[in-house]
Amino acid sequence: MLNTANGGKDQISYIGSKGEKSQKRASKGILTHDILPGDLLKLTGYANIDGILRITRAEQPAPNENSTIMLTFFSTDSVPCPGLETVTDYDGNVYNTIQMGSQCWMQENLRTTHYANGTEIPLGSSANSSAPYRYYPNYDSASVSTYGYLYNWSAFINGAHPDSVGNVDVQGVCPAGWHLPSLSEWNQLINHVKSQPSYLCNGGSNNIAKALASKTGWANDSDGCTVGNHPENNNATGFNGQPSGGRYSYDTQSGQYANFWMYSATGDNTFQLAYWDYEIWKANNSKSSASSVRCIYGDGISQVKPIVTTAEADVDGLSFECGGIVASDGGTAVTARGICWGTSQNPTLADSHTDDGIGTGMFTSTVLTGLTAGATYYVRAYATNSEGTSYGEERMFMTFIVPAGDAQSCPGAATVTDYDGNVYNTVQLGNQCWMKENLRTTHYSDGTAIALGLVTTPDVSYLSVDSSYYYLPQSDSTLAVKYGYLYNWAAVMNGATGNNANPSGVQGICPTGWHLPSSAECSQFSTYLGSQPVYRCGLKTAKSLASTARWHTIYWDCTIGNEPGTNNATRFSAYPAGYYHGNIQNFGDGAYFWTATTTPETNLFAYSFLMYFNSDTELIVEYEKQCGLSVRCLRN
Repeated sequence: MLNTANGGKDQISYIGSKGEKSQKRASKGILTHDILPGDLLKLTGYANIDGILRITRAEQPAPNENSTIMLTFFSTDSVPCPGLETVTDYDGNVYNTIQMGSQCWMQENLRTTHYANGTEIPLGSSANSSAPYRYYPNYDSASVSTYGYLYNWSAFINGAHPDSVGNVDVQGVCPAGWHLPSLSEWNQLINHVKSQPSYLCNGGSNNIAKALASKTGWANDSDGCTVGNHPENNNATGFNGQPSGGRYSYDTQSGQYANFWMYSATGDNTFQLAYWDYEIWKANNSKSSASSVRCIYGDGISQVKPIVTTAEADVDGLSFECGGIVASDGGTAVTARGICWGTSQNPTLADSHTDDGIGTGMFTSTVLTGLTAGATYYVRAYATNSEGTSYGEERMFMTFIVPAGDAQSCPGAATVTDYDGNVYNTVQLGNQCWMKENLRTTHYSDGTAIALGLVTTPDVSYLSVDSSYYYLPQSDSTLAVKYGYLYNWAAVMNGATGNNANPSGVQGICPTGWHLPSSAECSQFSTYLGSQPVYRCGLKTAKSLASTARWHTIYWDCTIGNEPGTNNATRFSAYPAGYYHGNIQNFGDGAYFWTATTTPETNLFAYSFLMYFNSDTELIVEYEKQCGLSVRCLRN
């Protein structure tokens, strides 16, 4: 059947029973059609199958002789995909499928907690654009069975890079044998639905939102063909788009929108149904937001670049420690990993870098030389596989030009060793020589053992003013290298009487030749720091004492937790070990150090030298003697 608009109505009509071959018939006689070789024919086929009008189209060059034209009608909309009624993910969740034209889709939103290779997708609580996370829809775990999880962009693509692979089918978060729908595949779905009159609300050519939306869960709307107007009339296609909303900084908008990620190199990356509209929306959402996922049948590439995150940079003068975690190998072996750094942002392998082995998991890098004082540095972790190199988030830190003699090992006492054989580095600041590490001895200098107080449960039997105890930081002995042990005041004094002399003269728990600082000595320390501009942020000096790593963060200017890469100008390296009071408290929030000075009001309290992540100054504050605090010793 051909129609060049010079005659009557042409059509293909069905004649005979369903088991017989169709025959061609013109409804009105037309004598000739002027078609020349090389012309392009646009062919539209119509078929009424099970009461639904099906349409298929094709293009081909005009034949120069009699030809047979093959048109395929897909009659399986709104039913499970032939031979593939369900699909199962890594967690064992079973999803129904649905055929839409020539495409086979999941009929339910994805709710997996793992990638197909078994790598877990962490449960998120706040927005994140760099690491993969899943979220509860409407902040409610019970909603997952209906709405699936919401995934951020990183979780959705699982390390793929649209800027390099564009619309190539990518497996991403989908089960094996399925892939992320691309922009072109979403458009194919939309065009197919628009081509079927039975899916168009009131015959409107764009009125297809109701046909794709579920019948339940939507906010109400009273306007004509909108999704929320009489939603019981929705879902003619069986696609069953659930209004799971999305995860934004303000709310999830559950019940108002169905948002689905789509794999796109640039521009729009989400496909959207809205309760108040009759059309389909496409939008470019922030990659820190989270949306639902529907997968489409067909293998996608699973070998993509690795996923790697960067650890905090722990800086000590002109050396630093960093590292990272290779969370996913991208489907093929990680052949190199490490950190790269430089004085320009976004360092790459073209800059200084380490080589820290192969494979996934955690790694640590230590850089001892090559840094310049008074410079700002940027560092990123990297991981390489056959698909290329990925980089983690960027960390920033500073090195400082300090007064001559400061922030260096103490002259004649670069290290000090305790009874247990632990070796501590030292640091000179003004005319005071300090340990630059928290004490971690389990014995006094004469060999007398200090009892271990348990911190696994709040047990008051280990809270004592008179008996000596030490406690594990965060109940984990492996953390003692960085955080030291926590000691009650009886342990640190070892029977000595408290005083505020300068120097205190109290050896206490300290190694021979060293003593516990008094409150007066700590005040002298703070006064000296405040006299040196390099140690001040504004007028305060806490940042200069705190380590660059392991502190909780905060946005207030000049606090320890604000831009921690600018901490530790003194190289004192105070770590936030918190304190013990029946259990560990304020780990990551504060560093608390005992002094040898008791308070005058009561025999139950002594002074401590402390700092908080949300403060810009160090403080001298009384604490109960039964508490467990950190210890730094001063050289005699």
